Amino acid sequence: MLEAIETYEREMLAYGFDAVRLSLRNARQAAHSTALSRATFRTVLRVTAALPPLRRRFAQTLGN
Repeated sequence: MLEAIETYEREMLAYGFDAVRLSLRNARQAAHSTALSRATFRTVLRVTAALPPLRRRFAQTLGN
């Protein structure tokens, strides 16, 4: 039982730090992006949200 908890904690620590690094990278990119790149990104998100097959495909890639 303790071994399973240790394994879980080790995996979650790695996952958590990876998530924080990705979030920091995204925040830095957003802070240094141009108005055109932000508008393009918003457009891509809106198109993805409007098209269910594209939205499903996009959702499948989250977390990878």
